[in-house]
Amino acid sequence: LRAFFRNVGIRWLLRPFSVTDHNRIRFYGNRIDKRFRAFQWRYQQRSASELIRNLFITNPRYNSHCRFFDYPSRLDAYEIGSNIACGCHAAVYELRRTETRDPDVAFVRNTGLTMLQSQPTESFSASVQDRLLAYPLALKIMFNYDFKAPEHSLWTDMGSELVPLIQKQYSLAGRMRKLKMLPRPHPNVIKMYTAFTDRMPILPDSYSLYPEALPSLNFCELAINEPKTLFIVMKRYRMTLREYVLIMKRNYWKARVMYAQLLEAITYLYDHTISHRDLKSDNILLDFDSDEDTPHLVVCDFGCALVTGSWIVDYQDDSVDLGGNLALRAPEVSCACPGPRSFVDFRLADLWASATLGYEIFTRSNPFYSMLKSHSYMEDELPQLPKRVHYAVRLVTKDMLRRDPKQRPDPHVAANVVSFSLFRYGENIRKILDDCGLDELFVYTGLSELKTTVSATISKLKKKVEETFDDLMLLYATETMVSRRLCPGIISSAELQVWNSTLLIFNL
Repeated sequence: LRAFFRNVGIRWLLRPFSVTDHNRIRFYGNRIDKRFRAFQWRYQQRSASELIRNLFITNPRYNSHCRFFDYPSRLDAYEIGSNIACGCHAAVYELRRTETRDPDVAFVRNTGLTMLQSQPTESFSASVQDRLLAYPLALKIMFNYDFKAPEHSLWTDMGSELVPLIQKQYSLAGRMRKLKMLPRPHPNVIKMYTAFTDRMPILPDSYSLYPEALPSLNFCELAINEPKTLFIVMKRYRMTLREYVLIMKRNYWKARVMYAQLLEAITYLYDHTISHRDLKSDNILLDFDSDEDTPHLVVCDFGCALVTGSWIVDYQDDSVDLGGNLALRAPEVSCACPGPRSFVDFRLADLWASATLGYEIFTRSNPFYSMLKSHSYMEDELPQLPKRVHYAVRLVTKDMLRRDPKQRPDPHVAANVVSFSLFRYGENIRKILDDCGLDELFVYTGLSELKTTVSATISKLKKKVEETFDDLMLLYATETMVSRRLCPGIISSAELQVWNSTLLIFNL
């Protein structure tokens, strides 16, 4: 009896007809029945490139930026430290939570990821390392020069600052005008945790740093409500790019990794029709544990960003904002003249500005701060980058500084060229592609044209190219995983992040 039920199954006695259909589907291989054709998308086999993308975007081991933590949205939940920086529109202070340790640091300690390690908060020395451990957050206090304006105007006027804010977007719905926000975080864009409005604090150094931004005594006597302003809680970074190139020993490999990270950020903003318009070394932040580490680079300060969902700005008069940094404005922006039919295109303005920062990364000097002017320079006047800089990086940087935007490369092209030069197998990317049966054409154009064609011959070529790129990406992914497993120190966290971003956005 036991052998009978083992071979036949109890379901024969309960539902004999349904079991017949079940066994037919079971014994006819993996063929999908006609009734399930509407759900065939669930059974489609994904390519190697898609599997690699999903691995590198969802696994915290290779992408630590996919983690989110909840931070309070009130000022009394934090302890404010010393001043970090101060400008015309905001001041940045050290910050930490009052009730508990920062969850980001606690997560790092529990998982063993390569970041700053948590230490007891009772005793801290005056060193920078201890200050970073004591205050792992940064608070940006926006200056509200019109305290009589309603509170909702703060979100409307300062909304572009919150473009990198991902976690709290649902709570900001309806508070700001229609601005284009980033849909997901990016490793090379500053990490924001929360934003809120609260009363303007009177800190010990506020009268000496920004007295004009503080509420006056006459206003405090007449106002019913306390004056408020906007606060942004962010991750704290070690120093700016300008400070790094001035005090740290030059290393061309680290410089190439930082340059690749900068182009990854520009490409990500370009994909979402966002122009930063204020790129400079003071708005580039770096984070690292020791002087030997390769810095992790992020772009910050989106106060001047163009986030309307369009690249075109109607430049009718001088009151129209064209960005914050006059010296690093692209030629098409600096040469624009206001008028009734004058329009400025910011599509490739950030790409041009990032090329000028490339000079600052590799040579510690930006030629457009001293010897050249963006509105009048000639392309043959550009200084040569050092010969120790990779030949592909030198060529693509020169192309990025073309006066005519139509002659500049696509941001994806520039990012791919620099990123592929970082792979141990990609030192000579042209030879690699030739050995794979391809050429550099596909690096520059991608396969979007092949995907839209209806020719049978081109379709076969497209399938062959996709299979070859799958093998190439498997090679790079294997190199990344094996190197991280066998020799953890050979690939820095910043370099690993560039590899991850390259594998994620590569246009297949």
